[in-house]
Amino acid sequence: MLGQIHYQLGNYEQARKNFEIAVRLEPDLKPAFYGLVRVHALEGNQQRAKNYMERFQDLSIEILTDRAPASLEHPVASILRQPLQVVVCP
Repeated sequence: MLGQIHYQLGNYEQARKNFEIAVRLEPDLKPAFYGLVRVHALEGNQQRAKNYMERFQDLSIEILTDRAPASLEHPVASILRQPLQVVVCP
């Protein structure tokens, strides 16, 4: 994914733009949402990072519960719905 390459090179603005294009083209693309979480957190926009993290979590739950046996759906989904904190390490 082009956004990931820009992110690794430290081109965060271009990475953000590429991740945004990716989610417009493919609204369920988890790696792009996670990339948006990381970029916005680095840019200091914690609210946007949180919003994208919530979407990333929702997609994770949807994918997991679609593939998990019915007996696992509720416990796994409840664990994944717990709030996550975005932590950016230098």
